[in-house]
This record gives sequence, C-alpha cells and structure tokens, in this order.
Amino acid sequence: MAEHLLWATLEAGMALSPVPVWLLDVEALRVCWANPAAVELWQAASSHELQERDLLTGAPQKVLVRLQHTI
Repeated sequence: MAEHLLWATLEAGMALSPVPVWLLDVEALRVCWANPAAVELWQAASSHELQERDLLTGAPQKVLVRLQHTI
C-alpha cells in the first residue's frame, strides 16, 4: 500500500514537471508512462500513442547501440 502511495505522489509530481520524463519497460523496449512534456518531445499525439509506439523499428544503429549499453 505504501509503495502505491509513493508512486502516486511521484507520478503526480512528474506529470506536472516541464521536464520530459518517461519510463521505459526494458523488457518490452516500450514506453510504459510519459508526462505531457515527454509526449510533446516524442511528437506523439497522446501518451497512449507513445506507449504503443515501436521504438526499435527504424531507429538508427547509433541509437540501438546506445540503448543496449544503457540497459
């Protein structure tokens, strides 16, 4: 229960932040949450559209290599 309340507080704060924030599911390599600033940065129509986006298809090799080293 406390973990859920902590996430709810963090999510509310990140959602209001002007700084783009997104959470990446490293197993699926998909965005699982994004604040409005991140949705704008990624040029998505909505958070849901960004979550459905395949980040790997069409990504430059340089991005894929950096992603592999980050995860």
